[in-house]
Amino acid sequence: MPTLAHLLSRIKIDPVTDCWVWQGHITIYGYGETGKHDRAHRVSYELLRGPIPDGLQLDHLCHGRDLACVGGNSCLHRRCN
Repeated sequence: MPTLAHLLSRIKIDPVTDCWVWQGHITIYGYGETGKHDRAHRVSYELLRGPIPDGLQLDHLCHGRDLACVGGNSCLHRRCN
């Protein structure tokens, strides 16, 4: 797992939405990836909050607030951490 410093070096904070947008590798499904198939938003959670509890589905809250987003693989919110 990457270190917090490594993770933060690949994040740009959007000044309008305050989203932490992943600047590294993006999968074909639109998610940020830290390497070895680790989704960036999951790594962020674990580094900042601890282990992801069983049954918890991490959600990109900014997606729910963006009524113009159609979702799917092109959803820009999948890049948020």
